[in-house]
Amino acid sequence: MSDIVEMNDAQLLAYLAEVSQRPDCSYGAAIDMASTAIARQAATIERLRAALEPFAKVADRYDPDEGDDLQVAWDWSPTIGMLRRARAARTGAT
Repeated sequence: MSDIVEMNDAQLLAYLAEVSQRPDCSYGAAIDMASTAIARQAATIERLRAALEPFAKVADRYDPDEGDDLQVAWDWSPTIGMLRRARAARTGAT
């Protein structure tokens, strides 16, 4: 199972397709593989949400929309760490 966790998404999908065609493929194995894929996607979603949280909190201060989308947020600047976390979340890095 640990080998599956190390696969990227394309490799995992190819592996699932290949395994599902085997005559000895059991429902238990298929469920385990699907659970692994779901857990990976859930972790990605959580990482993206966490990286976006500081930006969303600042956006709350600028509601309602007053046609000012092109203006600079004058009372806040993202930190370098926030930018790096956003980049890491987008690329899947840790």
